[in-house]
Amino acid sequence: MNLYSVLSFIAFLLYLQAGAVILYKSPRNPINIVFSILCLSFSIFSLFSSFIYSATTIEQVYFYDKLASIGWTTFPFLMVLFFYLLSNYKSKLIKNFIYFNLIPVSAFSLIVVFFKLESLKLYYNYAETWIFNLNTNSPWVYIFVFYLFFSVVLSLYILISWYVHSQTNRGKRQAVIILFSLIVFVIASTVTNIILPFLDILVVPALAPVNSILWIGGVFYAMTRYGRNILSPDIISNLLMNHVNKFILFLTSDKNIFAVNKYTLHQLSYTDNEISNVPPRRIFSNSYLIDSIIREIEKKSFLSEINADIVSSQGHWIPVLLSGMKIRDKYKNHLGYVMIGSDNRQKQQLRREIAERIRVENALNNKKSELELLVQKNTRELSEANRKLKIEILERERAEAQIMYDLEEKSELVREVHHRVKNNIQMIISLINMLLTHKDLCNKGYDILTQISEHMRVFSDWHDYFYASDNFSKIDFSKFIEKVTDELNYILGYNKNVRYEYNLSEKFLEIQQAIACGIIYYELLSNSLKYAFNNNNTHNNDESNRECTIKVELLKENNEYIFSVSDNGEGISNIMNFEKSDSIGFQIVNIITKDYLKGNVEVKNLQGTKFSISFST
Repeated sequence: MNLYSVLSFIAFLLYLQAGAVILYKSPRNPINIVFSILCLSFSIFSLFSSFIYSATTIEQVYFYDKLASIGWTTFPFLMVLFFYLLSNYKSKLIKNFIYFNLIPVSAFSLIVVFFKLESLKLYYNYAETWIFNLNTNSPWVYIFVFYLFFSVVLSLYILISWYVHSQTNRGKRQAVIILFSLIVFVIASTVTNIILPFLDILVVPALAPVNSILWIGGVFYAMTRYGRNILSPDIISNLLMNHVNKFILFLTSDKNIFAVNKYTLHQLSYTDNEISNVPPRRIFSNSYLIDSIIREIEKKSFLSEINADIVSSQGHWIPVLLSGMKIRDKYKNHLGYVMIGSDNRQKQQLRREIAERIRVENALNNKKSELELLVQKNTRELSEANRKLKIEILERERAEAQIMYDLEEKSELVREVHHRVKNNIQMIISLINMLLTHKDLCNKGYDILTQISEHMRVFSDWHDYFYASDNFSKIDFSKFIEKVTDELNYILGYNKNVRYEYNLSEKFLEIQQAIACGIIYYELLSNSLKYAFNNNNTHNNDESNRECTIKVELLKENNEYIFSVSDNGEGISNIMNFEKSDSIGFQIVNIITKDYLKGNVEVKNLQGTKFSISFST
């Protein structure tokens, strides 16, 4: 028997012992049963492996390895099943995979090994030690290696998921220990049982039975050290003394305080040494209460809940709901008493809060009634206001309808007036044209009547233009300026290079003002185009190339309009006689400005002529 045989036999004994101990702790626990079977599998593997290491013939080697295969073909699926049960992993997919895939592959591998072990392993003796190589020409080798590999991967996945999803420190520590020991076993066994035989490196024989000691030992330690907690009297006593938030007092049979829990010490502000020397009568506000409680317990062996007050070391009274009972041992001997009190401060505070809430709810109900009455009153007022509003809306609709009717009537009247004015103008033009054919009419009279006729025709066109506007109250005078300028420039300024400048800060005028300013602008622009630039070519050389400019401005200053037309032409020879001029155009400008616009005309002759008409808004 060599060293490898001894190590394998020791592993055999350890596996049997571990499985027996775990099964003894809880023989009906499925986890313990599967672990014991897993240990049995490894023990079979280890026992017959020890025989292989000490065998003398190749026939013995193959015979013992067939018996050992009961262990090394079954432990992979047993390993996965054990981890699945231990981690309490709820996955129907993994469960079905274990039962319907891993177990059949394990059974099939065992059958193949029993009938033809040479399809997996090829043994030979090297340095007095039996070594095997994997039969890489056989497909069963790759199937079995994949079976091992997939079992290891699935085991690692289950352990990692267990660690991640475990909600207890005990479960996490178990997962870490088992995971670490499994990784060590997998690495060592992969090297000695697969990689080295596959590479024909003959250093050590297959040592999987020995390598698994670390893994089985880690599992055994995790199960025994961090197994499931079982309730015991010590655990219950520790829970009562350290974690129950109630007043618990243990009294001896002679009515002295024996022990109290931590909650009582904290609430009463005593230490362990101090509380044991305090008489029970000092703990309760009524010095005779403890005697009556003991008498009640002696009669019934227990005390129903009663209201009492417990006094702290600072003299604070704490209301409690107190109950008690006798303490007896298993032989029915009387050992003392236990008093259990529930802190009643929260209940009393809750009662006060409930009373206050009831008072507030009553007040709210009263307010609610008042609000309902107020809402009803406001609803009535709103209904009345709504009724009046509807009446007002109807009145307004009737008024608007009347206004629309009156507006339509006024529009019709305006159109009628406009039509009559236009007819009158046409009648005047017809009369003037008739006078032009009179036999006694001289040439000067003929020219005057022709000018008057032309003026009347222009006035008629403007009258049509202005009254065709959508808004009679405000007329866009700037558009009119552009229209008149284009017409006169086409008629009178076709042979002159005239540039027009506009400064119309106020573009809108009332229709009466627009008509008056339109007549004035027509006369002034006609005068500039006819006479301002006639002798421009006779100027000296410095002025011969001067550009002809006419500037039109309409400004508003302090509730007053200023309408001006200026040119840079020859200028008027005699400004002083402007008002007495025989020119029909100047007379029209003067008359309309003073009599119609109630304004003033100012004429300046500075590098041309500038007419300024000012009138109030």
